[in-house]
Amino acid sequence: MGKRLRDGITARLEYDFACDRGHSFGEYHLHGVINEIISAIIDPGLFKLHGGYPHPAINNATGLDEPKRSGRRREVDFYIEHRDTNVARTCIEAKWGGSSYCTWDRVLLDLYRLALVKEHCPDSECLFVLAGPTAEVDAVLESMPSVWQANYSRQMRALQSPGKKNGVATSRHFRPSGWTVPDLIRESLPRVPVEIHTKLAHHTNVKDSKWKTVVWRIEGPPSTGGETSRT
Repeated sequence: MGKRLRDGITARLEYDFACDRGHSFGEYHLHGVINEIISAIIDPGLFKLHGGYPHPAINNATGLDEPKRSGRRREVDFYIEHRDTNVARTCIEAKWGGSSYCTWDRVLLDLYRLALVKEHCPDSECLFVLAGPTAEVDAVLESMPSVWQANYSRQMRALQSPGKKNGVATSRHFRPSGWTVPDLIRESLPRVPVEIHTKLAHHTNVKDSKWKTVVWRIEGPPSTGGETSRT
């Protein structure tokens, strides 16, 4: 799924831009592209695709379904549900690089949402997609808080050559010390996970490409025998 999203999003942006549709680019356009790619991949007889899904893990501190409250519930951008309840689901959050909503705090909020889903449903596939103009995507990555900057060069090398830096360069372990979780995140979640474990799944690696797509996978805590890159 991550590879299809990376290839499909980047190729579609290239195509739409060549067709003079760049004026419509943004998060809404990105969500439309993702919807088309997922719909083309899944078997509708086995899967059901939800857009804007109010997952209980991000609405209730217990992660359990509770009586519906007034007001809009918190949602994940995409939720792929298998009609067999014993089969794992897929959750996807997406951000458009260059959007006024694509700040590092909001990227973190999406990662925290997915971390709560992963904690609640360990078998779920949880993916975060960042796509848009290459310069804008890079700017988002460079905007991470200074306490995380120490390993940023390692992360950039990982984006250029995934899995080649000591075998663990693509793993990210977010548990910063001496850093306060932004109010935006605290106010937007039922609780804040202690840490997030992510792995760079796929990224656009085409020289001089105008568009870039980066896909991270949210994972459970690493085994004690393995090494994890920390920021």
